[in-house]
Amino acid sequence: MIRDVADSAGLTAAFAAAGGGDTIRLAPGTYGPVLLAGRDFEPALTIISADRAQPAVFAGRVHLKGVEGVTLEALRITVPDLASANRVLRIDASRDVTVRDVHVTGRITPAGEPGTYDPAQGPVTTPEQYGMPLVGYPSGVGVGVKDSARVRLDGLEVEKFVFGLSLGDVTDTTVANSHIHDMRHDAIRFSDARNLVIENNLIEGIKPFLNTGGSTRYKDHGDHIQFWATHADFGVIGLTIRGNVLLQGDGSYTHGIFGRYALIGRDRPEDVTLQGIRIHDNIINTGHRHGIALSDVEDVEIFNNTLLPPPRSAELKATGHVPLINITVSGKPRAGGGLEANKGKMPTDIRIHDNIVVRDDARVIDSYKIAPALYDDLGIVVGRNTVLSIRPALSTYWGRAYPALVDRGIRAAGDLAVPPAAAALIVPGTGARGMPDWIARHLAGSQQGSLLPALQESVPMPALQEGTPIPTLPEQGTPSPALPEHAGLAPGPVFVLDGAGRLQIPALPATLRAEIHAPPPLAEARGALPPPPADF
Repeated sequence: MIRDVADSAGLTAAFAAAGGGDTIRLAPGTYGPVLLAGRDFEPALTIISADRAQPAVFAGRVHLKGVEGVTLEALRITVPDLASANRVLRIDASRDVTVRDVHVTGRITPAGEPGTYDPAQGPVTTPEQYGMPLVGYPSGVGVGVKDSARVRLDGLEVEKFVFGLSLGDVTDTTVANSHIHDMRHDAIRFSDARNLVIENNLIEGIKPFLNTGGSTRYKDHGDHIQFWATHADFGVIGLTIRGNVLLQGDGSYTHGIFGRYALIGRDRPEDVTLQGIRIHDNIINTGHRHGIALSDVEDVEIFNNTLLPPPRSAELKATGHVPLINITVSGKPRAGGGLEANKGKMPTDIRIHDNIVVRDDARVIDSYKIAPALYDDLGIVVGRNTVLSIRPALSTYWGRAYPALVDRGIRAAGDLAVPPAAAALIVPGTGARGMPDWIARHLAGSQQGSLLPALQESVPMPALQEGTPIPTLPEQGTPSPALPEHAGLAPGPVFVLDGAGRLQIPALPATLRAEIHAPPPLAEARGALPPPPADF
């Protein structure tokens, strides 16, 4: 049944009367905040704008609470005032929810609004000031999902908030094909997630508050994607981040993908873990050293990512920061040696291969606090990767491979095409395997209006499924094949197994080659995944 409505009261009434498979069509116009709660639909109920060219606009929060089987499509949600800026699209205790082609827009805090602080008056000096909305910056959270399962956020545009998407206690959830931009802090942040997929998103232009002239205690650091376990019940179990394009753009230097325990004021609970993580086919173009930075993790594979520095700007000259792959542990060193193990967990079973990175040395990863001599026991395997230099005088200078990006950021998919004369700098098969079509069109300026038509045409990124055959480790004592010669790069050393069957890791030079083993399925490797909450 099709039900036509023209205001929030009509939507609430239609929702209460609707049955499974019904469609509620929203007439063009402005709607007030709405709470839709306590209904299950099978098949799903669809709430959609009657006219995509004139979508319904909600001035205030759209809240789904305790619902099952609901699709929101082709809507716009705005923030009319400061009080309305928190979790403008909110999904609580729900399951089987799809949000598609929805534009969530925040607001920049104006001067003179009560309850705000204006940095033009001077640097922030107290936690009270830092906790206020800051004049000239956005406030609040765009999309919040909590205690929910089987939620798909597809084709969203989220802009002008402190945090774009905030997820907690989510199971079997996907964030895909979305454009998230102009945040003050984090684009996507989450804790307590099972089987979360973040794929084919464009995240750009994060502008953190830097508290110029004031204490760093009251400054932001931006993250494209961040997860942690500060107050987690179980952590992150089963996470895939693939096919995303993370750009500094016109924003400030920003962490790319950052995850750790981040325990504050408490010891590490034994039942909290960060495991089963796959990060691949992402393009990361930012000026922060935390391109992909993980600590306290287990069963991780990082492959086919391209990490490139920002344009040759004053910022890069001043900091020397390029996006790196970092694997470490949260625990602080003890005075007598070792680490505070109860504040973190040594990373184990880590496989890093087929990435492109830019550095000022020949290493593939940073593992401060973890000596390479420990890689064997921890199961950290660094395989075939391309390492380019940040130094223009060297033959391996990254600007030879990506000349269009030396003086500006990524603006088109073609910017990642390597000139034939520099092709030998890139180890074959390394780096991200393409860019999602809709993102390429958007960067080229041809993507106008709704993202939905582009999404329907987009080709999904290739995914490495658990159990996909990959060459196994060589037989005991047998060296793996060396890399072919590449101009400006020495061939990688061979790896051998010792008499105990352990992989021997030499010092890390410019290019490495190890045959990467296929991990067993997560459930077999770690035992059955913890069950979701009883009400799911």
